[in-house]
Order: sequence, then C-alpha cells, then structure tokens
Amino acid sequence: MTARGPVVAMLVPGGLEHSGGIGRWAGYLLDAWTAEGTGRPEIIVVETRGRGGKLAGILAFPLGLLRLGILLLSGRLALIHVNLSSRGSTVRKCVVVYAAALFGVPTIIHLHGSGFDQFYLRLHPRFQRIVGGMFARARTILVLGEVWRRFLVEQVGVDPGKITILYNGVPKPRRLSVPVAGEPCRIVMLGRLEPRKGVPELLAALGSDSLKARAWRAVLAGDGDVEGTRQRAAALGLADRIEVPGWIAAERAEALLEAADILVLASHAENMPMSVLEALAHRVAVVTTPVGTTPEILQDGVSALFAPPGDIAALAEALARLIDQPTLRAEIAAGGQAVFRRDLDIALSADRLTALYRATAPALGAPDGIGKAAGSPDLQEPGTRA
Repeated sequence: MTARGPVVAMLVPGGLEHSGGIGRWAGYLLDAWTAEGTGRPEIIVVETRGRGGKLAGILAFPLGLLRLGILLLSGRLALIHVNLSSRGSTVRKCVVVYAAALFGVPTIIHLHGSGFDQFYLRLHPRFQRIVGGMFARARTILVLGEVWRRFLVEQVGVDPGKITILYNGVPKPRRLSVPVAGEPCRIVMLGRLEPRKGVPELLAALGSDSLKARAWRAVLAGDGDVEGTRQRAAALGLADRIEVPGWIAAERAEALLEAADILVLASHAENMPMSVLEALAHRVAVVTTPVGTTPEILQDGVSALFAPPGDIAALAEALARLIDQPTLRAEIAAGGQAVFRRDLDIALSADRLTALYRATAPALGAPDGIGKAAGSPDLQEPGTRA
C-alpha cells in the first residue's frame, strides 16, 4: 500500500459553512485546488471554533489540536495555514503557532479580520508582545492588501520580507447578471445585518424621499438582526419593496447575484468583503464604502461607486445614479468584472498559494522549478504588470 504524502492543515473557524468570509474563501479555494488536477499538496481543513451549541464551541479547539497532533505523529504534517482574525481567534492561533514552532512545523499566518488593528492596539503591551511573537514565529504572513502590510510592519514590528499580499478570490460564476428592461432595479445586500455593515444607513437611504420616488426592489440577506431589520423596513413604509430572508445558502446567494443589478455594502469596517468580489465576478455594479482594502482594488466611478461610511445622502445619491442610468450601471459592472478577471479569480489564488506552500515547506516539494522565495517573479503581487 502506498504511503500517504505530506499535507497542509488549514485552520478554519466553524468549518466552510459557518465562518463567514473565511469559510467562503476556503471553500472556493478547495474547489479550485482539486478541480485542476495539478498535483497540488493535499489540504486538510481543521476546525478551531465550534458551531452549534456551547459544548461544540468548547470542544472544537481541543479536538482541532488533537487532530493536528495525530497528523504530526504520523509524519504527514508539513505546514499549517492559520486563518487569523481577532479576539478569541488570536488566542487560539497563538497556541497553535507557538506549539508548531516548538515542534519545527512551519506556519503561514493569513490575516483576515477587519478589526484586527483596533483589537491589537487595545491590548496590554505584554499581550502585544505575545501576538508579535506569534507573527515572528510564522514563516510567511499573508495579508489582503497594502493597508495591512503597513500596519503589521509599523505597529506590530513584523519583518516586511515575510509579508505577501494575497487578495481574496472567488470562482467564475456559472451565469452573469442579465439586465431586464422595464423592471424595477434589483438591489442586493449580502452580509450580516448589523450596524458595522451599515444596515441602518442603507435602510435610511432606501427610505429617503429621493429613492422612494424611484423604481427598485431590494433583498437584504444575512444573519444577525433579521427581525429588527424587517421592522425598520416596515416602519419606513418599505415592507413591500425590501425582502429580508435571513441567512441564505450559497446557491440562493448565487441566484440573487445572477438576478441583481446593484450590489450594495455600506460597511464601516471590512478587510476584503467576499460579497463585493462575488458581485464583481457576476458583472453586477457595486456601491460600497472605501474601507479596508476596497480602495486598493476598486476605483470610484470606474469599477464601483463609493460612498463614505455613515453618509446616508451620499449612499442614496450613488444608488440613485445607478438606478437612473443603465448605461453607467453597465460600465461600472464591466469595470468591476475586469478587476475580477485580472486579480480576483480564485484560480489565481490557488496558483500563488501552491508556490507559497512549496517555498515555505520543503517537504511539499517544488516540481518544475516552483518554490522560489516569496517575492520572486513567480509570486508577482496582484494588480502589478509584468
């Protein structure tokens, strides 16, 4: 019987379906990882935060550590890919990275959390040193944009030579959005229904006199304050124009994007929001806030329309422009899809990660010359030109 080869353990909180943007990104990556048949190293997903009841939440992390220990003892654990956000995630990942360094297992830290900067800056200096030690022990650090590279270097003291920008990616859609002449403009929001996502401002904008006078219908889909969102929409007289279905499965979200004219996300804080990337891939015009890495990948008036966080009037104006001007809507949608094709296809992420994995963990091999140090021409930063 042939011995099984070395593996990459990817730490994902709550699995692929219950960890928000991290889980969706990881799910898309794994689909692309195996679809190409390129002989990439095997990835095993290890849950580090439970889903369901409190007991599941308590048991998930020790069970994840046990699984890592079994892989280590079997001699198959070549690399640990640590998906990191803030608060409890940072505590759990510190344990993993420090332990991995003790046993000589290389780690990659992949920073996702939109609030990590504020979380870190509020820590006591002693705990900041512990977090800094975690980054120091990682072989490679992935960030979603220049804003995070700068924060880690300037505030945490991370060696800039260890940091690589890897944009989130999404797959090519099965079907693109198709405009339907003569029907109300179809507006979609996909995300947790909470103030951080700008839901109160979005409702206020949709309830403004300006937008009430225009023809549109909206779906605000996500978990969080579902009933409260429905009640606020009803209080604005919009119950018959705004659907609030709550959390929806991936298939329903894809169907909404296939039928959408505009994707809106009015967040106060993001890293690289997956719903925006999915809208770009589906050729849907995007209205969003220039937070996180969004202004690094999108250009106002070319590939999206920007409205400042919390600015209800600007948000209403941006939506009104796209509702009123189908030609502008098509231009913005096409500009966004061009960004997706250049930088945000998950197949590109899979290729770059293959090289990074092999460069970081020699046990994974480096066939065909792959495996040069991060920063080599084979690992050219996204959005740059050869």
